[in-house]
Amino acid sequence: MLSMSGAKFVVLEDRGVLAIGGPDRVSFLQGLISNDVAQIGPDRAIYAALLAAQGKYLHDFMLVERDETIWLEAEAARLAELKRRLSLY
Repeated sequence: MLSMSGAKFVVLEDRGVLAIGGPDRVSFLQGLISNDVAQIGPDRAIYAALLAAQGKYLHDFMLVERDETIWLEAEAARLAELKRRLSLY
């Protein structure tokens, strides 16, 4: 276990992280994922999913916001596909 500013975390090698920044990061994700992005913050993470227009599950992930960046934690093996799908919007 590693410690950083009092918080403890463990590096999970099968998980990866995408950083989503910019002034419209919240509104960008709000219409795309299954949870309320306004609920995240430096002390609160949320679980969400990216679904196809027909409601089919595509990806699931945890989100947290810190320093004006949303950190999206997801399955490392599928991270490039998730990034590609988000980039379509």
